[in-house]
Amino acid sequence: MSKEHRSLMMRANRLMGAALVEHNLVKIEDLDGANERLLKIVAQG
Repeated sequence: MSKEHRSLMMRANRLMGAALVEHNLVKIEDLDGANERLLKIVAQG
């Protein structure tokens, strides 16, 4: 994944996660876990 695409994906993910937490659809702890998992997947290519 190109650096440009990775940056865009991470920004979109942060915005979506913040909206989900704000509307009480997910807990911040669950969001943190999901973000860690996403980073691992992206790092693997």
